[in-house]
Amino acid sequence: MSDNTNETKKELEEAESTEQLSFDEPEAVTEPEAPVTADVPDEPTMQEPVGVPETEVPHTAPPSVKKKIRSKKRITKKSKVKAPVVAVHQKRWPKIAALSAGIITMLALILSGVLSQYFKGKTLPNISVAGISSTAKKPAQLKSQLQTQVKSLKVTLQTDGKTLQPKFEDIGFQIDVDKTVQNALQAKRTNGVIGKLAFWQQRDVPAVISVNDSLLGQYLETNAPELSKPPQDAQLQFNAQTSQFQITQQADGQGANTAKLKSGLLAIATNLKPKTLAVGIATKGPTITQAKLAPLVDPANSLVSRRIVLTGAGFTYKASPADIASWVTPTPKDNGDVKLVIDPAKIQSYVDGIGKKISNAPVDKKVLKDDVTGAETVLQEGQDGTELAGKPALADAIAQALKAGQDATENMNIQTAAYQTVNMNSYDKWIEVDLSEQRTTAYEHSTPVKQFIVATGVRGHETVTGEFAIWLKVRSQTMQGGSKADGDYYDIPNVEWVSYFYQDYALHGAWWRKQFGAPASHGCVNMTNTDAQWVYEWAPIGTKVIVHA
Repeated sequence: MSDNTNETKKELEEAESTEQLSFDEPEAVTEPEAPVTADVPDEPTMQEPVGVPETEVPHTAPPSVKKKIRSKKRITKKSKVKAPVVAVHQKRWPKIAALSAGIITMLALILSGVLSQYFKGKTLPNISVAGISSTAKKPAQLKSQLQTQVKSLKVTLQTDGKTLQPKFEDIGFQIDVDKTVQNALQAKRTNGVIGKLAFWQQRDVPAVISVNDSLLGQYLETNAPELSKPPQDAQLQFNAQTSQFQITQQADGQGANTAKLKSGLLAIATNLKPKTLAVGIATKGPTITQAKLAPLVDPANSLVSRRIVLTGAGFTYKASPADIASWVTPTPKDNGDVKLVIDPAKIQSYVDGIGKKISNAPVDKKVLKDDVTGAETVLQEGQDGTELAGKPALADAIAQALKAGQDATENMNIQTAAYQTVNMNSYDKWIEVDLSEQRTTAYEHSTPVKQFIVATGVRGHETVTGEFAIWLKVRSQTMQGGSKADGDYYDIPNVEWVSYFYQDYALHGAWWRKQFGAPASHGCVNMTNTDAQWVYEWAPIGTKVIVHA
């Protein structure tokens, strides 16, 4: 009995050992499985019969125990081997997907590297420049392509009555070939690897074009003036009768619609093909309107009511409302509004005008001094002059007072300008014109070498007095002047031997004049042609001319 029992235990241990191996050894995955049709039912438990005397039964393992052990082996193999098969397959799919993605990425990188090397310094696939397909073009090829397009490009401007074909430089139309080439080479290069290799994505690169608004407008104003009618700004106008400002009417104007025309010119960038553009007309409103000037009327009228007085050395000058009005200028601001501006330059002009009224240039005393005896012969008495000093400071004080809305009374600094004595003996050659004697004398140092009877300017056309110098000589010319309305117009041909000494004042021949010795001219010193020729040939440019009464 002990032998049989031990044998049965051994078989059970071997069965359990087999169950354990079936979960650990991978070979079980590939072993063929025996078909199982039904589970073996558990053997009923042996119970000891009640009241039966204990007898010794031989311990022989029934055949059902071995069969049960073998069945459990097969069931264990079947149920416990299939679960790891599913798990292994589920773990393999992510690995396969990751491996495939890696291969694809590697192939993409390799292809990208190859294509990047090929397209290095060239345009990428599916790039067109100014309407022309330009895949894999080098900069020089693109530049040549664009220059050919530009050479054949023409722009025609069509108005209602004219056809204009301007030169590009006349309308400020420029095509930047180099910048266009740069844009073409950079196209699609910032899109990433896939974007660069996306052959199906088209990219159009337009030409880089600019148009100068001022040149375009000037060209149309010059060549199609019928399109332009300037607008009329409203004005802040001073009425001298009422001493008040008033606003004048504004009016719209018109001109070529340069904004629309510019858009049409810029659109040429897409293909650089010849184009005809219609020049439309646009309304142009005034820059300064009545509405903008309305708030300025009261402040402007307040300004012209200010009391501005200049006094000094017995002189008194009070600025009139019209004077002050001339110093005020409505000026547009950056935001389009209009402001009143006190113009310092105009005030300075007013002060300078007063200075001219007050100031008199000194008249130098002209003498001839005998070198041997020292005796002086006075040719012209000297006279002190006056001048207004500090004029810029005076003008600034007036401007500051007006800006503050205040009256101003300013003292003028009037100074004396002393005359000088000039020894005419120091000049090699000089000419004296004596208006009181109607006589001209030519000197060499202090020696008179020739005298002439002349005719100088009549009342209202007096000959200027002072010290001058010959600045221009003309052999012969036609002289015109005077006024037809006043009845003193003249047009005289062939005036000879002309020596200009101050502006249009001259010593010259007067072939039409029969008598000399009395004022008769429009301001020039008239002489016979013979005398005028002598002066012309004797006196070089720079010769002093002294004219006195």
